[in-house]
Amino acid sequence: MNFIKYVFSKYFFKQLFKAIVLTLFFVLILYFYLNITTNHNKYINVPELKGVNFNTAKLILEENNLSYVILDSALYNPDYPKFSILEQLPKSNSQVKKNRKIYLTLNPSNYGKVSVPNIIQITQRSANSSLLASGLEIGDVSYENNIGKDMVLEILFNGNKLISSNSVLVEKNKIIEVGKNIKANKIDLKINVNKKFLMPGLIDAHFHANTPNYDFYSSDRYPKNYIAFHAQNILNDTLKRGFTTIRDAGGGDIGIKMALNEKLFEGPRFFYPGKAITQTGGHGDMRNREYVESCSCAYDGNITQLVDGEDNMRRVVREEFRK
Repeated sequence: MNFIKYVFSKYFFKQLFKAIVLTLFFVLILYFYLNITTNHNKYINVPELKGVNFNTAKLILEENNLSYVILDSALYNPDYPKFSILEQLPKSNSQVKKNRKIYLTLNPSNYGKVSVPNIIQITQRSANSSLLASGLEIGDVSYENNIGKDMVLEILFNGNKLISSNSVLVEKNKIIEVGKNIKANKIDLKINVNKKFLMPGLIDAHFHANTPNYDFYSSDRYPKNYIAFHAQNILNDTLKRGFTTIRDAGGGDIGIKMALNEKLFEGPRFFYPGKAITQTGGHGDMRNREYVESCSCAYDGNITQLVDGEDNMRRVVREEFRK
């Protein structure tokens, strides 16, 4: 009875009225807050970006208070400029809110590189399937008289024949022949390079075999035997990185050349200049300012030697040529 009496009392209705007023007040505040923060009923039309250069599209989106996300590039489309927009999401003329992210797909700068499958001596039907599966397009097809009907005999790209499943014959470090069904009197070593990239050896025209680190001041004074072991490791590693010819630019001498010729260690072809020649205070003067001469003789390091005067220069140059 007390509860029923309380429900119908003036005090209860007074408190209920206050609660309703406070609830409506907070609801109104929340309503206006959401209207402001969510830009209620305020929309932006998404501009048309297809075919537009990315830098231009970025400016257009910034002007329209829109952000963007670049998706993974698609396959190259020659009908559109490089780095232009191929697709956009949401589509143009869609209504979105401020700062909405527009997802963009860019046109790459060129066609992607793919491996050409081995289609020689298989039927044209199978070859077409392999090429299309690799993302390649099939160009003109020409026919030659051959016992194998619809057999693929060769592949042409931009008028050049693509070599597939061929061999490279090397004799005395020189490429003698490239092609199929190569005949040789004797094969000492056969290397399978299937699915690998074969290229001629690289050439480094500025090299320092006698420099184990970038501290030239120390390298020029290391013990010669210590330098020789470092030169062996440096040249061996250089060969493994694909460099088959080296032109030393200072410090390399006939001793390294003799060791390579006698196959005391493996390394690239080695062209040596002898020591670099410099004048006092020149580029190759490896003495620090604090260095004190222990004798009156000219400086002579592992990599450089100091020469002053015309007569001395002639003598040293002739001596280096003699070696």
